[in-house]
Amino acid sequence: MRNEGMRCSLCNVVLTNPVEIESHFTGKKHRKNQHSKAENPECQSKSIFISRVGSLNLTSIQEYFSQYGTVCNILVFNDTKIQNRIYSVIIEFENEKSVEDIIPGKKKRIHQIPKLGTNPVQIQSVTVTERIMKSRPARSPSPTRAEDISFSVIKLQLSLVLDLDEQMERIVDLIQLNQEDISN
Repeated sequence: MRNEGMRCSLCNVVLTNPVEIESHFTGKKHRKNQHSKAENPECQSKSIFISRVGSLNLTSIQEYFSQYGTVCNILVFNDTKIQNRIYSVIIEFENEKSVEDIIPGKKKRIHQIPKLGTNPVQIQSVTVTERIMKSRPARSPSPTRAEDISFSVIKLQLSLVLDLDEQMERIVDLIQLNQEDISN
């Protein structure tokens, strides 16, 4: 295994030690940048999904997988039940060959990753699969904005009408809603 640090191509920073790697990939700046790139289909073929991480730290994961090629991005998903514990990770490589070497034939594989800093060395089994992006349903369009009407105008108009049905009609007229807007 090599320990030459790594470069985050997403944020354009060089990380030279385990503390920098851990803090950068779990930090706000990296998370913000990863959201803009996460939907890119180009990244899918150069990425792997790692689950069943257990008590491994990010440095152990990064160092193990860097033997297969240059790691250029790591997306970390933390465990919601156990604080400061990684649930799963997506690793993006510089090229597709790294992914083929890790999961030949795009089949699920179990990898044995040594936990750094343990003596004797402890091994954690992780499940590695290809990264498959789920397509999100199209968002519904935002409703058209009704023209600004002051509350006092509405209040005055409604005070002139006693019947509730007529008041509702007056509100619809004031804010110019059509039948389609009312039924949704």
